[in-house]
Amino acid sequence: SFTLSSLAMAACIASGLVTLGGILTRVLLPTGTSSLPLTSILTVLAATLVPTTFAPLRPAGQALGILLIQMFFAASGAAGSIRLVLQQAPSLFAFSALQIAVHFAVLLGLGRRLFRLPAR
Repeated sequence: SFTLSSLAMAACIASGLVTLGGILTRVLLPTGTSSLPLTSILTVLAATLVPTTFAPLRPAGQALGILLIQMFFAASGAAGSIRLVLQQAPSLFAFSALQIAVHFAVLLGLGRRLFRLPAR
């Protein structure tokens, strides 16, 4: 479980790390480089170097992450059209379908073999 203060602290730290990652990307890396890799590195470093600060924020960060990813999927899904993707970028559709198929096969294989889950 989490509290309102831990949720606020998780959002504040996440915002700070994203801002720092953006600033360092603009200063250190070539123009046009995404800040996502550097921000990810900063986040992992911070959580590794100061685990006592981040451990209590885990439940709040997980809840915040689930909420935001659901909002992302809803926004991207609402704006998307399968027909338009098939017309404009059929290779993207094929790649996405392949990713989903591989993901499903891996999960199915792990579930049946590693975890010995019954097939339904």
